[in-house]
Amino acid sequence: MGKNIKNAISLYINQLMCMVAGRWTIFLSMGCVMLLTLLRYDVDWSDNENIKGWGIILLGIVAIGCTIRKEGKIKWTSLEALVALNFLYFIMNIAFLSNYPIAHHMIIVAECVMMYVFIRVITAEEKGIDKIIVYTMAIAGVYESIFGILQLTGMLEANSIREKMTGSFLNSGPMGIYIAVMLSACTDYYFQKRDKIIGGCIIFMLIVMPATMSRTAMLAYCIVIILQFRTFILKHWKISLVAIAVTITILYFFKQGSADSRIFMNIVALNEWKEKPLWGCGVGGYVHTLANGQMKYFAMHPDSMFIDSVGSTDMAFNEYMKVLVEQGIVGLILLTCTLGLTVYRLLRKHSPLAYSMIAICVVALFSYPFHLHQFLLISTLLTALATGKEVAEDRACAFRKFLTAGFLALCLVFMGVLQHESHRRTKISQEAHCFSFMNNAAFIDDFYELLPTMTDNRQYLFSFGKTLREAGRFNDSNAILRLGTKLDTDPMTYVLMGRNYEDMNLPKEADSLYRQAFLLQPNRIYPLYRQMKLYMKTGDNRAMRDKAKEIVVIKPKVMSPVVEKMKNEAKKIAK
Repeated sequence: MGKNIKNAISLYINQLMCMVAGRWTIFLSMGCVMLLTLLRYDVDWSDNENIKGWGIILLGIVAIGCTIRKEGKIKWTSLEALVALNFLYFIMNIAFLSNYPIAHHMIIVAECVMMYVFIRVITAEEKGIDKIIVYTMAIAGVYESIFGILQLTGMLEANSIREKMTGSFLNSGPMGIYIAVMLSACTDYYFQKRDKIIGGCIIFMLIVMPATMSRTAMLAYCIVIILQFRTFILKHWKISLVAIAVTITILYFFKQGSADSRIFMNIVALNEWKEKPLWGCGVGGYVHTLANGQMKYFAMHPDSMFIDSVGSTDMAFNEYMKVLVEQGIVGLILLTCTLGLTVYRLLRKHSPLAYSMIAICVVALFSYPFHLHQFLLISTLLTALATGKEVAEDRACAFRKFLTAGFLALCLVFMGVLQHESHRRTKISQEAHCFSFMNNAAFIDDFYELLPTMTDNRQYLFSFGKTLREAGRFNDSNAILRLGTKLDTDPMTYVLMGRNYEDMNLPKEADSLYRQAFLLQPNRIYPLYRQMKLYMKTGDNRAMRDKAKEIVVIKPKVMSPVVEKMKNEAKKIAK
């Protein structure tokens, strides 16, 4: 009797797992990954991140079902070893080198690793997944395009007050890049299959993508087209070379200031990397390192051609340079080997998804795709699919299945812990948003209560520092603002610290911080203006007049009524 019950339970479990891990369930789970990329993800914690987390947990459940159902043994490859080494080195770098607030970034990376493991198991032995992914990419690209058109026509509101078309992103640049990544896979699939539905989607996306004005998106897609027609281009290499040179020149002068700014960031970052070439400065330290590098560079090159183009940023517009600065040459080698091997394996399988990965690799040279959830999801999916069909020929034994299922269960539990932490931090972030911009001293205790969870939120730290300053707690204000300097290159943080020292009757410290603020962005007048007012306050008339003359001569990046007023005041003092 007991044996019959045991057999019945075993049969029921097998049927349940076959249903969970059925072919259509697997295909739909892959499509859902692409659909998760259509959610809007904020810079800070958001509810959509929780939705993404639950989606990855569902993938884990399907993966366990696949392990029990499938007969073949998964053949782990060198790509898995590289992914594991990347994650291990990432954790070791955080543990021993980094002293920067990176909780958000760390949870996102850990979620991607768990997602990679689940997809790797799900896609083993399965055929036809490329077609499903390409179709979902086409749907996602068309959806973003329609979304953008509705925003452009005013029927929907854009996510930025400065731009009319952003799609589900916070600005138009990533939207254009997203469409270019979708286009890359669809284009190759169309050349292989001549699928009319995909062809129609390509035409629609090609109409919308230029409207995003994203040079990076256009460049990435152009490189994909060049690879598609490489035989023709090599045959007519002279004409092709001229056409490529003209295209790059046009794209450069289209937004020259932005291009010069990114070139300058790379120069400064490369100079700073030389100080810690092997292991880097630590994960999360790129922005702080860049800020210090800019100060040193402009102190040595006060007449630099990059003064007019430099601006504030909390992003690295070159993912490879960011990894090089934070994780050293070791981290860069691991990253490039992983991306290169992924592209190689996809190309070897003649998968159209290889060209989407190529587009992401190109974009990473000029933008920040690995900062955004959408492109991290796509990159993780493509990396997992690069080896998803490789299985050993021998049948998997029950013990091996048990071990694999147990490992996946542990990953699922870990993913549940990550999801719980993400949900907790989202609630805290939403609570902080209710009062963090009021700058009311009544909320100081609330600021301190949420601070341990909000140390990686630059807007929160700046607002907290400003609130403490208005309450007259200047030392406390500077302690909080110094945390903010690790997350942003905004000179106003340094100016605010300088004003705190000025109010504490510490003119030398104030003067030093105003100087740092100016060197951070020498095309801003306000730090010089604060210095001029400081010298006026201390009675140093010669230094005051010299600073006034400097303000009169300098050409600000943006002219406004406030800037004009400061220049007029400086002119009177200079005379």
